[in-house]
Amino acid sequence: MLRATSLLLALIAVLAFSLPAQAGMREEAERQLRFAQQELEEERFDRALASAESALRLEPTLYDAMIIKALAYEGLGDLKMAEVLLIAHGEVATGLGQRADIKRALTRVQAAMAEEEVERKAGRGRRATPPPSESVVVKEIDTGAADRPTALDPAPFKQRVETGLSEGKCSYARAAALELTAAAPHKADGYRLLGDAARCDGSTREAVRAYRRFKTLGGVDAKVDLMLRSLGEGLGSVIVSVVVPGDTGPVPPRVSLDLPGETLVQQTGASSVTFADLPVGQELTLGVVGRGLEPHYATVPALQPGEARDVELKPTWIGLAEVLLSEFDPDLCTVAFSAPDGGFDLLPGDRRTVTAGTVTAEVTNAYGTIEVPLDVAASTEVAFDPLPWLPSELTLIQLPSGSSVRVFVEGVDGAIGERTLQVPPGSGEVDPLTGVRVAGPQKVDSLPGGSAGIFVTHPVLGSGNISTALAPAEANATTFDWRNMDGLSQVSAAYETWKAERMKVKRQATGATVAPLALTIGSGVASGVLWGMAISQGKQVTSLAEQAQATEDTTEVNELRNDYAIASRRETQLLTAAGITSGTAVIGGVLTGVFGRVGQQKVLKLGEWDPVRAEE
Repeated sequence: MLRATSLLLALIAVLAFSLPAQAGMREEAERQLRFAQQELEEERFDRALASAESALRLEPTLYDAMIIKALAYEGLGDLKMAEVLLIAHGEVATGLGQRADIKRALTRVQAAMAEEEVERKAGRGRRATPPPSESVVVKEIDTGAADRPTALDPAPFKQRVETGLSEGKCSYARAAALELTAAAPHKADGYRLLGDAARCDGSTREAVRAYRRFKTLGGVDAKVDLMLRSLGEGLGSVIVSVVVPGDTGPVPPRVSLDLPGETLVQQTGASSVTFADLPVGQELTLGVVGRGLEPHYATVPALQPGEARDVELKPTWIGLAEVLLSEFDPDLCTVAFSAPDGGFDLLPGDRRTVTAGTVTAEVTNAYGTIEVPLDVAASTEVAFDPLPWLPSELTLIQLPSGSSVRVFVEGVDGAIGERTLQVPPGSGEVDPLTGVRVAGPQKVDSLPGGSAGIFVTHPVLGSGNISTALAPAEANATTFDWRNMDGLSQVSAAYETWKAERMKVKRQATGATVAPLALTIGSGVASGVLWGMAISQGKQVTSLAEQAQATEDTTEVNELRNDYAIASRRETQLLTAAGITSGTAVIGGVLTGVFGRVGQQKVLKLGEWDPVRAEE
């Protein structure tokens, strides 16, 4: 009995200390969450991630921290991790109810992912592939965490994974496992847990890749071998051989395989290349890019579970050519090239063997980037001099708001540049003499130096143009004279009409309030006078009554009573008149307010001056 009592007292003591400590941790977690929210609003996404993670570590059930982390990942461009966390939040917060703003965030992230996928596939023929000189290998695992390693202790992530798996919250476990592998990318155990979480979540391919990464990092587990064998039966593989009709030199072609959200790339050798652990039931796209070859793409029909399909690709040979970058001061710009077989950079005086066809040179400095297409025929050499294409900047002053601007530049040695600009409508200030709204300075970059024509079109003012000369690799400025545009008189006439109408409306509004205002003032003054007289008369009535009660002379009492009756009637008349004038003053005040509001509504209906809307 004594022992039981001692144990109970010890437990009470522990609870007495632990409950305040837990309350303190919860309070600190909420404080960290507030920090995270503020940092998210200030777009300090890395700091928001760290603060939200601190909140979760202090209080794992503070699920709103997952939302902040998701939005921070979105801000950092890691859409996959944002999506995973938003879905995981929906899983653990089911009992709390899903807020509409969270659903909108998930829809927005998934739409951005779809758009990014379209852009990725559309741009695969340019700089999407690495230079031929680089060693290209297939990534064994993509954690989806934007390769952003952290210094955080991985233990809490591991605990979340294990908790999620034990409670059957697979999306929650997978989200934590992805963050775990990002925090400890070289630890085998994290990939073992990621495989388990992905398998639980139904992501077979991700589970297989995670288990393979586990083994690559030295992990040993017989169960993993069995799961790989079992899960692998639900995936497929493609064995690709490339038949090259020409000599590509020392660098063999590269074969790419497009999957949702990623592209696998392998360099061909003497034999075929194999893409393993591929999803089944969906079409795949294979591509071949190589020196001297026309980029070639082929659709692979959907694989069956466990299928290993052989595919032969036969790209077209279009020949080789040489690109030479002329000598120039490298401080002026940098030059990058995009060829049919990939992108590359050159230093002044360097040359490169490329696939014949259109090669795009990108000239970049502080004033923008200009793309220059070069027609490179097979077995020829093309020298590119970037100096005529050095980007410059032009600041346009006094442009009418709402106008469309086209800047066309003719430089030396055939350099040509064209840029367009839409000046925001409603921006800038209205010229008080003409009514034209003039925008602030507008900048146009990425223009070559040379003779420039500036063509301006406005929906009311019409068209106008000026010419100027642009110095290359400099900030230039010129002023546009909108006073010479054909529609100026039309705008000015409409502006004068608007001003006259506004003055008329204001006068009408003022006049409509004069009479009721005068009534209010006059009645108010009269009411005040009458109330004063009534009060004075009331005092006289009271005095007469007191005198009548104090005297015993019958004749005097009768006279006082007569005077009292007269004074009482007078008091009643004054009170009635004061009440009537007070009511009149109130009515006048109401009418003044009504007419004043009507006048204000007319002014508002007329609206602010808009030179475009005024002519519609």
